[in-house]
Amino acid sequence: NLSEVFGKEDETARFASRYLRVTHADLFFADGVILAEGAAERILVPHFIRSHFPGLHSCDVTLLEVGGSHAHRLAPLIEHLGVNTLIITDLDAVEAEGHHKKANPAKSSGQLTANNVLKMWHPKEKTLDSLLELESAKKEKVYDPDFSVRVTYQTPVSVKLSSEVEPSDAIPRTFEDALVLENVDLFRELNGTDLLGEFKRAIGGSTDVQTLCEALCAALDSGSKAGFALDVLYLEDLQSVRVRTYISEGLEWLQQKLLLRQQEVLTDAGKAQTVTAEGK
Repeated sequence: NLSEVFGKEDETARFASRYLRVTHADLFFADGVILAEGAAERILVPHFIRSHFPGLHSCDVTLLEVGGSHAHRLAPLIEHLGVNTLIITDLDAVEAEGHHKKANPAKSSGQLTANNVLKMWHPKEKTLDSLLELESAKKEKVYDPDFSVRVTYQTPVSVKLSSEVEPSDAIPRTFEDALVLENVDLFRELNGTDLLGEFKRAIGGSTDVQTLCEALCAALDSGSKAGFALDVLYLEDLQSVRVRTYISEGLEWLQQKLLLRQQEVLTDAGKAQTVTAEGK
């Protein structure tokens, strides 16, 4: 009964109730929840968990794809259920002036985020610089000792285009360009169509990291992100794909939270059995 959560029938209540009806309700029985922004995350994050986070893979984790930066609409439900939740989202950098045109992320440029999760749920920051400077611990919103919500989004990554060029920092804008920037040597050699091919051409045609970032963002405007994720999933050596740092940090946080909670439950159960045995 979502009326207990959202109150009056407003836009957020309609969104949440319709979304849950058209997907699945395992959210209500999960140990933990991952809210992912797009199709690429939904396709690849389960692989990352299975390959690199065995503890998390052993838990009952629900991964929900919430198109765009709409995870904040589920905030009342997540808070009502009290289930530990990781939100994988994007910086969504925009220009501060005018119509807030989409921009390649850059420090000290006065840019803002267009992401409603980051602005309205947590950490309630609007400027790009504030988000990039935020300490890891402050990305977690603690409701009580057993329930927290953590956001994770793109952070600067050191990119080395070639042995002749010194490494340079880049700030990805989306999950897809973040994955490419973390695995430049891999995507340089991959053949494919659509985004996979566009990314290879962008790497080969870039003489510096800034040019590469601009080329990757331009390619993302016309390519299929889901198609790109499926191409990556079909790679012969999928284990060679490095998990993007911000994704890895978020999954490690959720793994620790859920394993700690499991241990507490087992400890409490053991104490209860001891008391029962002594009573007998």
